[in-house]
Amino acid sequence: MPSAGRGAWIARAGRRLRRAPRVGAIPAAGLVVVAIAAAALLGGALIRGVPPPTGPAAPHPALARAPLGATARWGATFDPDAPLATAITEAESAVHRHIDIVGRFISWTWPTPVQKSVIDRLRAISSPTRTVMITWQPGEHAGVGPGTTPGTGLLQRIAAGREDAAAIGFLRQLADFRGPVVIRFAHEMNGSWYPWSGDPAHYVAAWSRIHGLVARFAPAARMAWSVNNVDQPAANRFERYWPGAAQVDMIGLDGYNCLAGWQSPAQVFARAYARLLALAPTTPLWITETASCESSPAVPGSADSSKAAWITGLLGSRELPRVTAVVWFDRDKEYDWRISSTPAAAAALRRALAVQP
Repeated sequence: MPSAGRGAWIARAGRRLRRAPRVGAIPAAGLVVVAIAAAALLGGALIRGVPPPTGPAAPHPALARAPLGATARWGATFDPDAPLATAITEAESAVHRHIDIVGRFISWTWPTPVQKSVIDRLRAISSPTRTVMITWQPGEHAGVGPGTTPGTGLLQRIAAGREDAAAIGFLRQLADFRGPVVIRFAHEMNGSWYPWSGDPAHYVAAWSRIHGLVARFAPAARMAWSVNNVDQPAANRFERYWPGAAQVDMIGLDGYNCLAGWQSPAQVFARAYARLLALAPTTPLWITETASCESSPAVPGSADSSKAAWITGLLGSRELPRVTAVVWFDRDKEYDWRISSTPAAAAALRRALAVQP
């Protein structure tokens, strides 16, 4: 999730400052959102204040035959302080379709009662036809530039088993969910804004430890290894954090329009998508976070486009055939990311999803 104040060089767009909700507050709500996937884009990528590479990205040879909106599951991550059930109902009413995936952020630093409150509300909306995607953060946003992990000992503690008790307590609560659960652990490690960034070797060791705990205490859950679409800094390539296909159930890809000027869906996703395909050609792939702002004079390059057009371009893409879901970040934050920010944006999503069987 984008958030301001992530360090000077994330340039006005930051990534995701997660804060603990009030105990008893219902975590998650918003309006409409999208989650789809199965075929999508081409082109350069740029995000978090990093300019896109020059020159076009080569498309993958296996192009989808159907647009993304015709084949993908769709979902959303809502505002954490709004009633979750209400947000889901409003979203489904706005786009005339079932929400397949509901996302939520949970931090290890939150008090146990707060975590339990969030999990209880997620359990209440889970069902065989709705996946709960939990972004499980073993710390909070650092915001102090690259290489924040060395010296904190966070990943080392996890790898050595010194955080097992907290992890097991969390995982046991997922046992009685009525539907699928995806655990997106320590995401966007190839950025610079989290304390689990900058230390690939210990990251892989920590991932392996958590993977073993999930297998023992939440065996029905799947683990998603989720990256940012642009490495920050450039040498912090996500490939260095890859724990191996045997320990990854699915891959997540995050990318936003407007964080560094107006970008097409292809510019946001295509290059990272091609790299992920080369890294893990058979592992399922989701777009786990995305959104666009509305065009405005404050967003360079947006004058000739619109949020509705961006949504149409994303869901109309035929060039990301490996993507099987897209989860929209449906919050009013640095920008009004919500699909419902304008009637035109909501209508564009409705039309794109209407082609689904």
